[in-house]
Amino acid sequence: MPGRRAAGFVGNVIDNESLNGVEIYSLGVHDNTVKGNFIGTDSSGTVAHSNGTGVKIASGAFDNTVGGTTAAARNVICGNNVDGVVISDSGTTGNLVEGNHVGTNGAGNGPLPNNGAAGLEIEAGASDNSVGGTTAGRRSAPVTGRHHHLLERQHRAPHHLQ
Repeated sequence: MPGRRAAGFVGNVIDNESLNGVEIYSLGVHDNTVKGNFIGTDSSGTVAHSNGTGVKIASGAFDNTVGGTTAAARNVICGNNVDGVVISDSGTTGNLVEGNHVGTNGAGNGPLPNNGAAGLEIEAGASDNSVGGTTAGRRSAPVTGRHHHLLERQHRAPHHLQ
């Protein structure tokens, strides 16, 4: 909904959705938080229960956060049929993805890949978004997909990838 802000998605098992497990979508949608969820897997983080895409931020949504710097804020985003996280479209800016297990099991010590090309994809004019950071708590590592670790289609747009 345009101009709307939600409290966020916290501590859920989000699975078996045919399209997107979590969608933050539309011009003016901002300041949402997605943390502590199992997205595309069961609550143990070991069995895929696929969504289409795990998390999609698109169509002008801005200043949203997926994950965080603590273990409690970490999302496990794996086993999805397409990509783990997609940030898409012109005007989609200022979003932060940090501290998640993307394409691994819940413990982060074994593969449970998303089946698209990428663990994380930034595309179609999205700009000035941040992924990871320089400290261990901020890194979304490993980020894995079926074919690539990270696929960024919009190479000209500025992003902060660490």
